[in-house]
Amino acid sequence: MNNKELYKKIKSNMGCCYFSPITFKSSDGVIVEDIESNKYIDFTSGYGVVNIGWQNKKMIKKQIDQTIISNYAPPWMPTQEANDLAEKLKSFFPNADYKCLRATGGANANEIVLSVFCNKTKGEIATFNKSYHGWSQATIGMSESNKFKFPSVKKSFESIKIEPPDSDSIQYIKEIFDQNPNIKIFIAEPILVSGGVIIPSKTFWKNLHNLCKSKNIYFIFDEAITAFGRAGYMFYSNYLEIDPDAIVLAKGISSGYSTIGAVLIKDEHLKDYKFADVSATFSWTPYSCSIAKYNIDLIEEEDLCSNSLFIGDYLKNEIFNTFNKYFDSNLFEIRSQGLIIGVDLLTKEKNPNLFLTGRVLFSCAKNGLILCTSWDNSTLIFMPPLCITKKECDDAIKILDKTLSKKA
Repeated sequence: MNNKELYKKIKSNMGCCYFSPITFKSSDGVIVEDIESNKYIDFTSGYGVVNIGWQNKKMIKKQIDQTIISNYAPPWMPTQEANDLAEKLKSFFPNADYKCLRATGGANANEIVLSVFCNKTKGEIATFNKSYHGWSQATIGMSESNKFKFPSVKKSFESIKIEPPDSDSIQYIKEIFDQNPNIKIFIAEPILVSGGVIIPSKTFWKNLHNLCKSKNIYFIFDEAITAFGRAGYMFYSNYLEIDPDAIVLAKGISSGYSTIGAVLIKDEHLKDYKFADVSATFSWTPYSCSIAKYNIDLIEEEDLCSNSLFIGDYLKNEIFNTFNKYFDSNLFEIRSQGLIIGVDLLTKEKNPNLFLTGRVLFSCAKNGLILCTSWDNSTLIFMPPLCITKKECDDAIKILDKTLSKKA
C-alpha cells in the first residue's frame, strides 16, 4: 500500500480528517519515514510534542522495563509512580505551594481547571483571540473557533475574547476588565503558538499578572506546548518569574511516549474543592507517570532546555537568511522563542499570503522537510525535536533553500 492508497482508505474508514497525505510508518531522532520508505526531517515534533526525539533508545528501554512492572492501576488507588511524578513537577516551583491534578491531555487538563475555578466563582472566563486550548466543547469555546474553523459550541461555553497584545501595554485589557467586572478567570498560553507564534513580553505578562491579582481574577497559564524545554526553559512560567494560580501541562510532559496531562494548582484554591480527583479512566496510570517522569529526567540529563535556546537562535538566523535570499524583507516576518519559530509570508498590502504559505508547506514536504502551520494557515511554524543538532538544522535549511528558490 502507498501513501495515496492508505490515505484514501483511512478517509473511508474513519470519521475524521487527516491533514497530510503523507503516512506515518516509523521514526528515529528527527527523522520520520512514511509507508513508501521516504524519509523526512521532522520540524513539527507532532506539533510540539516529541521533545526528546523520536524513538529515543533510553526511553524505549524505560518503556519495556515499566511494562514488565505495571501498566494500569484503578484511578482510585495511589501508586508510587504517581507520587514520584507529582514530586518532580512540584520541585520546579519551590516558592509556590502547588498540588497536582491528573489529566489525560491538554483539553482534559483545561476542563479540570474549569472544574476547580468555576466551582469557586460563577464569573466569566476571558481568553485571547488566536488561542487554542483543546477540542472539547468548553475548550473550543475558549479558543479562536471562527478563524480556526472549529465546530460551533453552546453559547454558554464561549469565553470573553480579548485581542492578543502587540506591545507591552496592558491598558486595553484593564479597560475590558473594568467594562466586564464579572470576569473572574483569565486563561492564556504564554506564547500563542497555534495563533501564529505570538510572543508577549515578560513585562506584559508580569503587569497582567499583577492586574489580575488586583482585581481578584484567577490567572492561569496553558503551558501545553511551552513547557518542558520547548521555549528554552522547563517551564516558561519560571522564565517569566510568575507563579500562576494554575498551570496546564500536556504534550512535552511525556514527549509522546505515553498519554498524559497534568494541572498544577495552588493548594489554597483546592481547600474548598471537595470533589474526587478521578478525572478519567486512563489518567496517570503507573506506566504514564513513570514515562513522564523519566522524560523530564532525560530533558535535564541531556540539557535540552539549553539546546533549545542555543539551536533555536542558530536556526532562527539560518531561516531568516534563507528567506531573505528570495523575499524582500518587508514581505516576511519571523518570531521565535527557543525551538518555536514562526514565519509569516506577506502580500505587498501586508496581509498574510496564505497561497504562498501553503505552497511552501507542501513543497517542503515533497522535498523532505515537514513543517507546521498556525490553525489559520497564516504562519509557517518550525518546531523540531529539542535534541536536534546544527548539522541536522543545516540539512533542513538546504531543503528550505531548494524549495524557496523555486517558489519565490
